[in-house]
Amino acid sequence: MKTRIPKHKEDAVNALLDQRGLNLKTLTKEELEQLPEAIRTAVINLLQPYGWQVQPDQVASEVRYLSVAAAVKYTSMSRWTLGRAHARHELKMIKLGKARSSKTLFDRDDLDRWLKGKK
Repeated sequence: MKTRIPKHKEDAVNALLDQRGLNLKTLTKEELEQLPEAIRTAVINLLQPYGWQVQPDQVASEVRYLSVAAAVKYTSMSRWTLGRAHARHELKMIKLGKARSSKTLFDRDDLDRWLKGKK
């Protein structure tokens, strides 16, 4: 569970990022990876005690099952487009529970086949 980052820590991170024209609220993993090692390490060390995982995840090509957000990024399509493809039975989704808020995953191989069929 994430705990709220104290204002002074958030300000410290933003001071580091501001040198590069970045902001903690809009920081992407790609931007984090492109930061110099010293700044990246400082940001990670400031945020980790508060449950924030800012270290880059595995590359999508190494992961078989993708979250909706990762599938959106992987395919460069909106979650609505992926949802419509699922509704038309063109794309399978894996639901990890019955609740509406349950985690939904996509198989990367299914996404690849679906995209290939769109050519």
